[in-house]
Amino acid sequence: MSRAEEGCLRYEYSYGMAEDELLLTEVWQDAEAIEFHKNSEHFARLGELKAEYVENTEFMKFSAEQV
Repeated sequence: MSRAEEGCLRYEYSYGMAEDELLLTEVWQDAEAIEFHKNSEHFARLGELKAEYVENTEFMKFSAEQV
């Protein structure tokens, strides 16, 4: 669902360094696209699943200016 959202430039999973670590990389066009995503039905459902099955979640936000 997220990959099909307008403004989603990248949405991919990869394994981390630890055996039980899963990384999610998201790149969005702008803050409005992120807000739209955060208010979507599937984002709410993911939150419910994470509350039940995920032990820890860490968010890191990076931004870059075009040169």
